[in-house]
Amino acid sequence: MRHLLAVAALLALAGCGSWWPFSGPQEQSRIPSDAVVYQCEKGKQLAVRFMDEGRSVMVILPEREFRLDRTDGGRYTNGISTFDAGDEGAWLEMRGERTHSGCKRPAA
Repeated sequence: MRHLLAVAALLALAGCGSWWPFSGPQEQSRIPSDAVVYQCEKGKQLAVRFMDEGRSVMVILPEREFRLDRTDGGRYTNGISTFDAGDEGAWLEMRGERTHSGCKRPAA
C-alpha cells in the first residue's frame, strides 16, 4: 500500500511542470514577440527590436542585449556597435569587427 501511495504522489507531481526532476530543462526564448529575427550568413541569427518609432533598436544576442540609436545616415550605433538594415541586407559590427553579415529579414 505504501508503494502505491508513493507512485500516486510521483504521478501527481508530474503535472507540476518544472518541478518534475525528470522533465529536463525548459528552454525559454529571450526574444520578444515584436522583434525581427534576421537569418545571417554562417547560420547565425540576429534578433532586433525596433523601438521609439524607429529612432532606436534593441539588439538581442544569446549572451546579451544592447540599445543602439539611429544616426542621420540611417544606421544605429552606440559608439561601440553599429547595426545597418539596408536594402542589400543587414549587418552588425561590434568593436570594429563585423559579427553578423548578409542578414535577411524574414518574409512577411
